[in-house]
Amino acid sequence: MSSRLVQRLGVKLPVIQAPMYNAATPALVAAVAKHGALGSYGAGYTPPDVLRATLTDIVNVVPDKNFNVNLFVDAAPQKDSKEAWDAFEEILTPVRHQLGLDTTPRPFPTSPGKCVLEQQVQVLLDIRPRVVSFCFGVLDPKLIKSCQDFAIVLGTATTVEEAIALEAAGVDGIIAQGSESGGHRGTFLPVVNNADALIGSMSLIPQICDAVQVPVIAAGGIMDRRHMLAAFALGAEMVQVGTAFLTTPECALPPQRKQAIVAAKSSVASTVTRGLTGRHARMLRNPLVDALHPHEEEAASSLLQRQRMADIFKLHDPSYSAMLAGQSHRYCQLQDTVAAVLSRFE
Repeated sequence: MSSRLVQRLGVKLPVIQAPMYNAATPALVAAVAKHGALGSYGAGYTPPDVLRATLTDIVNVVPDKNFNVNLFVDAAPQKDSKEAWDAFEEILTPVRHQLGLDTTPRPFPTSPGKCVLEQQVQVLLDIRPRVVSFCFGVLDPKLIKSCQDFAIVLGTATTVEEAIALEAAGVDGIIAQGSESGGHRGTFLPVVNNADALIGSMSLIPQICDAVQVPVIAAGGIMDRRHMLAAFALGAEMVQVGTAFLTTPECALPPQRKQAIVAAKSSVASTVTRGLTGRHARMLRNPLVDALHPHEEEAASSLLQRQRMADIFKLHDPSYSAMLAGQSHRYCQLQDTVAAVLSRFE
């Protein structure tokens, strides 16, 4: 299928590999580009100097710069309280004890953490990738325009209202993130309850397509050509795929976590929680999720929660990790190659 975005990008397949912060690697981006799709790298909270070096590595293997870099835009930073912090530390104490880690409660941070978005944007202005995307909010329209001097700019929406806000800000396309998606939810407009923004792709895609004029990229539960054609029938012009690449050799996940994804065959093996990372995310259930999800309201904001959980996450124990994956994870195959994954979309 040829579409406005496919023509502008010059890719063979209407597929964007999801950015997957901390999972996507330069090797994955390069392999995806080699096989005719658009590779992506998640900048996340990466320090600017490290991001510059990593993107330079990607340019060395994708010299036409036809890849996507994704940014985190925190639309409404959460205000943390010492009471909630201390309560959550009490919940973590038995978890750390079981894992043989230091159980001393972490003190409440005096600083909310450093935002690196503006410095990351400056790196992109220098590197000039062909695509820039963002999630968790709306990038400043001035920065959108600056990036459009060299890139197609995409925003992420989980509701129609968010899509309309992104179009008003001037984006070139919108990633419609269905509730099936693995990883962090891109929701940025206020909702009474997080579940209100968990809209399935079958409902979300056509509603967004009808509400905006810019191209729409479907994301969520897409693993092969059947899913892709269904998304096209609903009005999408491209698809974004993440979970399918998690078990490829180029993905940064350690072997034990890849094995755990393949082993999780239950169709109800995943849930959405902010208890582990401080931001709502779809991940596989495990003992850590079971322990922390009931207390998700006490979790800190994303930057602080990541810092306090670092000692646990560094173990890479599938039972005590944030096993981010979408609802179609049962299609993942161990040691699946990028070529094999993309062949399912031909």
